[in-house]
Amino acid sequence: MSIEVIPVRDLPIFQKGDSFAAEICKKAELQDGDVICLASAVYSKTKGYFRSYDSITPGKKAIEIAEKCGEDPRFIQVVLDDTVDIIQEYPFVLSQVKCGHVGVRAGVDNSNIEIGYIVSLPPDPMKAAEEVREEFKAITGKDIRVIITDTCGRSFRRGQTGVAIGWA
Repeated sequence: MSIEVIPVRDLPIFQKGDSFAAEICKKAELQDGDVICLASAVYSKTKGYFRSYDSITPGKKAIEIAEKCGEDPRFIQVVLDDTVDIIQEYPFVLSQVKCGHVGVRAGVDNSNIEIGYIVSLPPDPMKAAEEVREEFKAITGKDIRVIITDTCGRSFRRGQTGVAIGWA
């Protein structure tokens, strides 16, 4: 058995309603047993799990935390909206999100989406992975495995790493 990592190149910038499975199938010859790793931001963006900064009114708690952290209060409001438990507020927000994962800023991201928008993690990453797997099956007829990933920092180390938050 061997493992081969093959990037899928020249994919479009995805928008709400797009089918990334269809686009990937156009660019890659998938086989039974292949594993697709998909960034959570891509899934969330196509499913509409994002908000414009203009649509967000921060509450008192968001303003308070934002002042401590030097963040935009609207960004922190989305973090709070996606959080079930705040573990730490400063120097960054560390929290548990609704699906149970613990992470910085509740997985909320403004770097992998157009300026002026904020993207959240899928509310149920396991269900998301299953949904994507079924979409690949419908398109290809093949048994494709799916891993939904999120970027995580690594304490006291340089760089970031992708972590599986959902799989099917």
